[in-house]
Amino acid sequence: MRNQSIKHLAALSVLFNVRGSLVLLAVALIGRAAWGGDILTTWTGANGNWTDPTWDNGNPANGYQAFINNGGTVTLNTPGNSIGRFYLGCASDYTTTGSGSMVMNGGDLTMYGDAEYVGYKGSGTFTLNSGTITAMDGCEIEVGAWGGTGTAYQYGGTINNEDAAGGGFFGDAAFYIGPYGNGTYNLVGGTLNSPWTVVGYGGNPGWGAGPGTGTFVQSGGVHNAPALTVGGGWDNGGNGTYTLSGTGSVNVNDLYIAVMDWGRYAGGDPLVGTFNQNGGSVTVSHQLRIGSDATTYADAGIGAIGSGGRGNGTYNFNGGTLSGSGSMIVRYDAAATGTFQGKGTVGLTGNLINNGRIIADGGTLDLSSFSAVANTVANTTDNGWFARNAGQLVLPAISVTGSGLYTWGADPSLVNSAKLNLTGVSGPGTLTGSFLDPANALVPSTADLLGLGQVVGLWDFNATFGFSGLDATFHYDNVLADGKENSLELYEYEGGTWVELPTILDTVDHLAYAGDLGSVGFFAAVVPEPSTLVLCIVGLLTFLGFRGAR
Repeated sequence: MRNQSIKHLAALSVLFNVRGSLVLLAVALIGRAAWGGDILTTWTGANGNWTDPTWDNGNPANGYQAFINNGGTVTLNTPGNSIGRFYLGCASDYTTTGSGSMVMNGGDLTMYGDAEYVGYKGSGTFTLNSGTITAMDGCEIEVGAWGGTGTAYQYGGTINNEDAAGGGFFGDAAFYIGPYGNGTYNLVGGTLNSPWTVVGYGGNPGWGAGPGTGTFVQSGGVHNAPALTVGGGWDNGGNGTYTLSGTGSVNVNDLYIAVMDWGRYAGGDPLVGTFNQNGGSVTVSHQLRIGSDATTYADAGIGAIGSGGRGNGTYNFNGGTLSGSGSMIVRYDAAATGTFQGKGTVGLTGNLINNGRIIADGGTLDLSSFSAVANTVANTTDNGWFARNAGQLVLPAISVTGSGLYTWGADPSLVNSAKLNLTGVSGPGTLTGSFLDPANALVPSTADLLGLGQVVGLWDFNATFGFSGLDATFHYDNVLADGKENSLELYEYEGGTWVELPTILDTVDHLAYAGDLGSVGFFAAVVPEPSTLVLCIVGLLTFLGFRGAR
């Protein structure tokens, strides 16, 4: 949870290098101590209405802390209600755990406290069928907190989590699913307006906060958040999963997957975030960042506190729409991992920065709407561009203004990138390219190609201009080559057949080069299978024997 007391903790740690666990814990508890003078009231009945006289110290109102811990269910359906804090699953001593439930079938509830808990240490369930919840500036809503288990259902109605500071991670309020606990949010209908939603959040062990697991399942409704983090936190790893399907709509400025918010004091578990889009719509106006070792504040010029977060992020894009003016960064920095995979057309129009793995899986993954493709972290392992299960990966067209060197895939260090050195270019035009799985239906003479051996790379290029010469360099997949790259050969499809090209290999940087080409089209990097090699050797021996007999 990132309430005001925790932000003060971060500031103190920067100014004074405070790292002692007792001091950290004391500072973290300042926020709760400030509420010590409020009126505490506990639900004592079984099932009843919020306005029933079944509270041991009066009906909740602003300035009250309300506790439901006896297994009972409270229903709210009237207007004009307010509360300071409420706790589902915890007694008024903040220690004794149990369970509690709350249902809203209409009316409204205004929250004035700094935090509201669904499942604090114990277990809690909240259901919003209709009505309006307004969490005032500085109020956090937390589902499954501090070792507790919380579950929330929103079938309709509206939640307005206000933030006078302008929203996002610069404000005071936030909406947490699984902060140091286990939380699940189910959005079926209605509208959730949050200044910052965090799904899965881990904390600093120095102030008693462990890892957190959050799950957000959205099949309908609208989720508006200037910032949405899936898998975030501090030292202990946050593990978050967001699954979007049906008619659900997500509208954000920034979508962070496996990205810490502030910093890490002593390492800790990695952050893990997974976004599964099977339908619905996601609109990103600034940035989609998948896997990061830097804080969410990096773009704002605010340095990280402590060391990195080792974020491991994955975006599975299998349906719906992903659009907006935002950019996409896959693997923000070297210590992180990032993967974007699936099929469909991505409509983002900002920059595409790939330092991780982008995979067309099971169909065409069209990334041609991006304005530019770049790479900011050199690849030293197996990051790059891939296609599997008959997939095809399409990148933005390259503008060609004349003879020169053009790179498909941003950087030659990325696996399956390509460099095309064109000479004698007749005029300006565009060069389009894609990377394909050999089983893709667009690949010509597939049976003949596969008969040549193991295909470890397959590209298709088309030009709207004329040229007289082409030298091509391909960064083949040495993992697929499986230690047999010394025998790798390049082929080009021309005249209705696959023609072997004179190939120069660099097995250190995993590059294959062919020069003096007169056309673009399909190119393949192939490692002959053992049976193919045997036939070649037998043919060579036969040829040599024939020459000897002569």
